[in-house]
Order: sequence, then C-alpha cells, then structure tokens
Amino acid sequence: MRKVQPVTLTQQPPNLPVYTLPDERPGWRIMLALALGLVLLYFVTARPLEQGDAATRNAFALTAALATERRVTIDHFVRSATGSFLSSPADYTDGAYYQGHYYTATPPGISLLAVPFCQIGSFIGSLFTTLAPQSNALSEAPATLSLFMLALLGGGIVIMVYALARKLGSAEASARYAALTLGLASALWRETGHFGPAALSLLLLLAILYIAFPDLPNKQIAGKKAHLGGNQSLLIGLLLGLAVVVDYPNLAWTPLLLIYLFWAKRLRPTNLPELVGGWIIGIAPLLCYNWAIFGLPWAFTYGHLWGNPEARSFGGQFLSGFSFDNLRQIFLGNGRALFGPFLIFFGTWGLVALYGQRGKHKETLLLIWLIVVSLGLSLLRRPVGEGVARIDFSVGVMAALVVGVAVWHERFQFLTRLEQTWLPLLALWGIALYYYLAGPRLHNLDKLPYLLPLLAVGLIVGLIWWAGRIPRKYKGLTLAGGITLFALVNLLTIQPHLLPYVYFPGETSNLIYNGRLQCQGEKLPGWYLSEPCQTSPYGQGGIIIGAKATLQPYLIPVQGGKVYNQMIVTDATDLSVTWNWSEEGHNPLPGEFSRHWNNLTGVHYLNDWRAAPPGAAYLQLTIQNGAHQATSGQIILSDDSPRLEPMKNYATAALAFSFDWESAMGGLIHSKGGASLAEGEGGEAGGTAASDTNRQKALANAEERGLKMREGADNLLKLFQQFDIRGTFYATGYNLLEGNTNSLQFNGNPVYKWAGVKNLWANDYWTTHAWFGDDPYGTAQTNPAWYFGDQTERLRQAGQDIQSHTFGHLYVRGTSPAEFGLDLATWLRSARAKDIEGRSFAFPWKSSNSVKGEHYKILADNGFLSVTRLYDGDQGIRLDSEGVLGFNNGQRNANNQPLYEPEAGPQNFYYYLNQVKYEPRLLSLNDYQLGSGSKSEEQAKTLIDQLLTRRGYGSIWTHPEAVVNPSDKEQWQRVISYAASKREAGLWVDSVTNLIQQRLDIQKVALETIYQTEYEHLKLRLTLTNHNRHAIDGLTVTLPGNGTINRMMLLDGQTFNNFRGTQFVAPKLEPEASLTLIIYMN
Repeated sequence: MRKVQPVTLTQQPPNLPVYTLPDERPGWRIMLALALGLVLLYFVTARPLEQGDAATRNAFALTAALATERRVTIDHFVRSATGSFLSSPADYTDGAYYQGHYYTATPPGISLLAVPFCQIGSFIGSLFTTLAPQSNALSEAPATLSLFMLALLGGGIVIMVYALARKLGSAEASARYAALTLGLASALWRETGHFGPAALSLLLLLAILYIAFPDLPNKQIAGKKAHLGGNQSLLIGLLLGLAVVVDYPNLAWTPLLLIYLFWAKRLRPTNLPELVGGWIIGIAPLLCYNWAIFGLPWAFTYGHLWGNPEARSFGGQFLSGFSFDNLRQIFLGNGRALFGPFLIFFGTWGLVALYGQRGKHKETLLLIWLIVVSLGLSLLRRPVGEGVARIDFSVGVMAALVVGVAVWHERFQFLTRLEQTWLPLLALWGIALYYYLAGPRLHNLDKLPYLLPLLAVGLIVGLIWWAGRIPRKYKGLTLAGGITLFALVNLLTIQPHLLPYVYFPGETSNLIYNGRLQCQGEKLPGWYLSEPCQTSPYGQGGIIIGAKATLQPYLIPVQGGKVYNQMIVTDATDLSVTWNWSEEGHNPLPGEFSRHWNNLTGVHYLNDWRAAPPGAAYLQLTIQNGAHQATSGQIILSDDSPRLEPMKNYATAALAFSFDWESAMGGLIHSKGGASLAEGEGGEAGGTAASDTNRQKALANAEERGLKMREGADNLLKLFQQFDIRGTFYATGYNLLEGNTNSLQFNGNPVYKWAGVKNLWANDYWTTHAWFGDDPYGTAQTNPAWYFGDQTERLRQAGQDIQSHTFGHLYVRGTSPAEFGLDLATWLRSARAKDIEGRSFAFPWKSSNSVKGEHYKILADNGFLSVTRLYDGDQGIRLDSEGVLGFNNGQRNANNQPLYEPEAGPQNFYYYLNQVKYEPRLLSLNDYQLGSGSKSEEQAKTLIDQLLTRRGYGSIWTHPEAVVNPSDKEQWQRVISYAASKREAGLWVDSVTNLIQQRLDIQKVALETIYQTEYEHLKLRLTLTNHNRHAIDGLTVTLPGNGTINRMMLLDGQTFNNFRGTQFVAPKLEPEASLTLIIYMN
C-alpha cells in the first residue's frame, strides 16, 4: 500500500488587524448617570422614618444608639408608632426585650452601615441649627442622611445589575434595561425608602454573584485559569459572612455558593481556607454584637421577641409554619407586591433562555436554586414588620430574575430585528408609573437642603480630581488635605456636638418617697420593711438593715420604654435588688430581673439601670440584704429622660369626690331594706323595702329620701364652689328627666326576676311588679323627689361632672347583658338630651362581683373609660361598722378566709388605678365611703395622706342624702377643706372623668428632646405632640438631672414662665398639634 506523505503548507495566513474590544466607558457613564438619577428619586420618595413600621424604627434606633451612646441597647430610642411611650405591648412589636433592655430583633448590619451617615447628619444638623436656630435640623438631619444611605444602596444595586448582566454576555441596552426594570418596576423602589436590610442584602448578593461567575471567553486573559484566586475567595467569604450580619436568612446563600463554586470548578480546595477565613471575618460583627447582649456569640435576639413568646426556639425565631398566604403577599400584596410583573414573567422567560446558552447551565441552575430556596423561606417565614410582607427572605428571587430580564430583552431585540426598541421602554415607564401611584410620594423633597454640604464636598472632590494643573501623584494628597481643611473650618466655626450628652440621672426627681430613709417610730414611711425601723447610728440619717431583711418602696408608677436608674448608698457586704414590672391591671410582666452584689467592703454606691417593658405601669423594687447587718443612707430611683406626669399642674396624687345621686325612682323605691354600712353595698341596701302590704310606706320613704338627695346635692355644690372643686355625681335615669307627663315606658317597664330574696332583697315583691310602675308621671315641679332634671342642669352649668349610675339603678350582677345594654342605652339617650357625655360608671349596690366581660364590653363600646363603686372584695378592702378600712394583703386564716390588716401591703393595690380584668379599655377607681363619726373622718384624711405618699388615685364618696344634717355637713366641709389644703403638697382634686382622661391622654402625647450646651448651660429643645382628638391643658413635664430650669421660651422667642425646679406645665396643646419649647437649665 502506498504511504501518503504529509504535506507541509508554506502559505502564510493573511496579516489580519488585531481585534480590539469595544470601548465600554460610554455605556458605564450612561448607567452611572441613570443610577444617580435613581438615587435622587429614591431619596425624595423615601418614607420618613417616623412613618415606618416597628422593624424600621427599631433598626434605626440601633443606629442612633451606636452613633450617640456607643451601646447596642436601644432603650433610649424605643417609641410607639406615634412617638409616645410604650403604653401597651402592641406599641412595641418585632423587637427584643432581654433582662431589662431593648434590642432590635434583626441583625445589626444595616444599622452599623448607617452609623457614619447618622453622625454626618448630626454634623449637618448642627450646621443648620447654627444658621436657623428654630429649625428641627438636629433631629431631622441624622434620619435624613440615613435614608440617603439607602438611596445610595439602591443606586449601587442598579449598577451591580448592569455589571452582572454585562458579565454574563448581555448587550449594554439589555443590561441597562434589566437595571431599570429592577430599579423602577419592583419593590426595590419601596425598599430603598424603607430602613431595613433588604436593599443591602440584595447589593451583597449581586456583588457575590459578580465575583463568583466567570468572565466571558473574549475577556479572559490568556494563560490565566478560570478558578478564583486567593483574594477573590477571601472576598466572597467576606461578603457571605457580612450578608448574615445584615439578615439571618442570608445564611442560606453560603451552602448554595459553595456547591456552585466547587461544581463549576471556580474554587480549588487550596483556596477554601481563604473563603472560610473571609466568612469568619465577615460574620464577626454579628458574633460580637450577640456576645455584648447575651455573653454568647451564637445567641441572637430573634429568640427574645416581646410579642411572640412562641418564637423562643430556633425554628420559631425564623419560621411561623407553612402558609400559601405568604406567597399571596409576595406577588399580590400591598404596594404592588414585592416582585413586579416584568421581573416575574420576563425574568422566568429569560432564565429558561439562559439555560439554553452554551456554558451557562451551572450559573442558571444556581440562580434557579436561589429562587427555590428564597421562596421556600418565604413560605415558612416569620412575618417581619407590622403585618406587611417584606422582601427580607426573598431577595434571592429578585437577583436571579433580574438576570433573566436582561436575557429576555436581548432575545426580544433579536426576534424583532431591533425594530421595536421603543416597546419595552414604553412598558417599563408604564410599570414605573404604576408603582409610583401605589405608594411613593415626594416625602423628602423639603429635606434636600440637608444634602447640600455633601454635594459641596463632592464638587470640591471633583474639581481637585479633574484639575489639570495638579500632578496625578499629588491629587490624592491634595484631595485629603482639602477635605480635612473643610472639616476643621466647620468644627472651629460651628462646634457641633456629634455625640451629645443626652441622658443622665438626677437626685431631684427621685421617684421613691422618703428616699433618705427617715424612720417615724418603728415605721419607715413610704416603705414596706420586714422588721421595725431603726435609725442608723452614724448621725447622717438612714436606717439599719438587719441580716436577711427585706426592704420595698411603695409601688412606683412608671412608663413603658423609659429608662430608670437605681442607686443605693450602703455598707452592705452582700445585697440583691429585684425589679418586678406590672401593667395597669397589676399583672406581672415579663422582664423581672435581679442584680446581686457580694464581697463588698466599705460604703458603696450601687448603681443599676433598666428599661421598663412595653405596657409597664408600675415597678416594685425589692431589696434583700445578705447575711450581715448593714446600713443604708439613701436609695434613689430616677428616670433619665423627661417624664410626662399623669396628673395636672405639678400634682403627684389624685383625689375625686363622687356621689351616688338617686331620685325616688332611681334606687330609693327599690331599696332592699335593713342593711348597714359594713355589709358591702355602701348603705344602699337600707331604706324601706316595698311589699304588697307596705307599698305606701315605701313610697313615702322613697320620696323623703329623694328630697334629701336634692338637698344634699345643693349642700355639696356650695362646698365645692367654696373650695373650687369639681365633683362627680353618678346619676340614675330619672335624675336626667324634667318629668314624664307622656307616661313613657322606659325599657319596656320591665319586671326583673333577679330583684328578690336570692340577691338580698327583703322579699320578692319586685320579681312580680314592674320596675318603673310607681312613676307618678309628673314633673320636677309637681314631684321634685322623682325627677331631678332641673338640679342636673344647675350642677352641669356650675361645672360639676354628671355620670352614669344606670338608668333604673340596676343590680348589675343580676342582669343579662341584653338588659344592661338596653338600660345603658336609655341612660345615654337621656344624658345626651342634657348635653352630658357618659365617661364613667358607678355600680349600684356595688354589684360588680361576678360581673363578666360582656357587661364591661358594653360600657367600653359606648365610650366609657372608667368604673367605680366596685364590690369591696374586688377592691381588696373591708369596712367595719365605724368606717375603718381593713386591707386584704393575701393572707388567710385557718378557715381559708382572707385576713384584713390595718395597712395595705405590697399585694394590695387599693391606692392605685386598676385595669378591668375583662376589658382593658376600662380603668377602675377604688373608693372610700365617708360615714358619720370621727373614725371615718380620720380614715378619709389618712387615705388622702396615703395617696400623696404613694402617688396614687382615690375617691371619697357617699349618697348626697348623707350631707343634710348639720354635723354631717360640717364633717364633709372638714374633709373637703383638708383635701384642698393638700394641693400645695401635690394633691390634684378633680372629677373622676378628668382624672381618668388625663391618665389616658398622656399615653398619646409624643415627646422628643434634643440636648445641647450653650454658654455653660444645658439647652433642651423639647417638642410635645398631642395625638389625642381633643386639647390637653395642665400637662406637667419633669426634666431629669439635679439642675433647675433657668428660663424657657417658645420658638418665636416669647418667654414662658410656668415652671418650678425641674418641672414645667406646658401651654395648652390642641389636637394633633405640636409645641416646641427651648429650655435652659442651671
């Protein structure tokens, strides 16, 4: 066979020109300009932080805490949605509360990044305040710059989308289209105006994908392998670690990226240590953050959610159970959902097309798995925010789909032969308008001036950088020197306080009565002491605390969210303090905390500080001495920020005089007969019980008592006018009538089967007779004992308070909800005819025992705010026949009956407001019935003294018929005079309605304080905002610290002089209005 010789070609290939890559710089310039435009758009449409949800407020609170206090606790920055204190647990959602301190419930990444922007904002705020002292720049600028940071993140995201799409081979137009689709037609627009982790998570993921994906073949350097180098591995690990610092669900990216990098042969085993090392470095801030809170790097605040105790497990911290509704929120929720239609449909189409491209299978599968994992987490996620779906768990979907959009646009251009380039752009701008109409508004247009200093610095940087006369090697030095000079000039001329001295304790606002521990015999006023009081032998006041002795101050009113500082001066060697918080109903709240000091020598100042949990109304401190006798000279509890007092005009305790005011028809004709004051129904069981045989006698008794009710009410009005007091008269229905000449049958003139012997009536007469059957159908002139409408009008015009005692004087515990509701509706209808608004309710016969939730709900639904005349057992008291109080302190005798002691102990809340167990919208006010005799009078005066000692609330009452005899009138005059004389000591004497209304009103007042120094004076800029629907006057504010107010002025420069010591009474606040005061402290 013939052998074929190889042929050698001698022809040389043609000398082709070298192929040069196209210049991409014009495309990048266009993209940069578009990104800057989007940054401006995101900023001006960002939602102000105060309008954000709880997660937003808490995240920025951490930024503010780190920027000003260098602490991870956000105690000084937690507020409700309206900016007020945390009056209920609902005011603080999606946050953590652990051992007496508040934390964000999310990782700190976004908050850490915002710290320098917040500090720059403080600098800019100081600059603007110097130029315009009346502006709110000091509070607005830090938040504004933090929102600007989010806008910059949004601009960075669209830049990264463009870069990633170009790296995967998309043309400039397609990459730009994908970036604009994500930037304008998805939830990114919303999230860049929402202070949270989503935008930063998305930017990090896009950056990770950009590094992880290989370059296109035409951009690969000859001889360089496609795997990652050591620096790139380190950077990917660092970004993956930082992603977890930003949001916990981002941890799912790490295994996905590792699988892809090894599968695609992008990561060699020899470079794995660099990636792991970078990951550890990246996650280190989170580990340090958790260590600072829990002392454990692997614990995290999701496990201590205030509003969700079930979340205190590893699974519960993230997941809330499988729910398809989460998908509905993602795709169809508020704000045009999370993913725009372009991302969903075009992105999916594009990913399918990308999978078909040669060499893109593995990258496409990574993107698909990011979608699958993100949607899986979304189906199981614990909702973040106040019921609004967030993209925290779903950013992986957005990053993957936006790559698909670029591929789709490329295919669309190819299929239409570049003839329909306008169509995608038109649709894109239409979708952008669709998103704009859904929510974004030009919220921050007026905040643009705060960016001017940054723009000025940017202009200087640009001029220096592009200045042709400066050699390149000196540009960096010149740039740094210019910025430094700019900063120094501003610091020297403006002297801003970047980290202002904000919160501080003070001795003058000690919330503990008798904090210097002065014995009074064997008692320690203001304290529960487990042993007789002994004065310290050292001659400087204070007491001896025996071994194992317990010391408790009286219950201390507090406000949820405020920080309280405790200081004990003692020579104890071993001491512990326990903080027990309770809500308005005196039920314990989570957050009990004990602090123990041991091995002490000498005299020490033992300090601790804790924040009151949401909904806290009271604090009980318990001080337990160790095994050795000790002394203590002073104990202080103070709050370190301005306090809104619950009482008006510098008052520290509140008292009402109230009366069960009944006509012959309202209770008197329905008397039970033959009971005494000590039988628990306030004497209302007395009188003559009607029967078939003595009906006329009962009518005569009812009319006689009705006329005494009139006379007693007139006597009381004279006393109140003498002492300028507003009392509360609890009126039955016929008190509101001028007469009933039309013979109206109120409530159907019912027969009540409960009004018999089984409920302590003398007989069953009323179980067979109509309740209003004795109505004389006359007028107030012909039958003055039956109709009090004329007297009601006189009392109302004199400024007295008229409230409800039911229409028919019903035994409430015997009524059905339907009977009670019908009777209340009749009373309200009659009251409105007299221009009287029902706000407080007094139980006839003190018949609150066994009343359940339906009755209270009827009251609350009809606008009532409080109840009184509770059954004595419900108040924790018992009256003896002389009117002396005994207190139930939780002790029982051998027969398991409650023991009543002469003084109220820690378990008795008689001297404080209470929240109705079955209806939290209602408060209850305990009362004392003043009877005849010196012991009852002394008991009433003791009650007043106790209210002042305890910062408490109380009421002294009777029936007006008991203020007719000369001796009774003189007794009431003495008690009223005694109460009036205590006004200077801090007693507020007013109607029940006013006492309760003020207590509730302060819960809707927002208070913001900015601290500065000026000429060695502490200067406070304090803003009060009234979120109530009515005006507030007499609002008292107590400032912290041991200084005093030197002078005050309004924003217009007008002086304001209603202040004393560390307190002032604010001018009248109109509804939904704000008032700013400038205060200078000594």
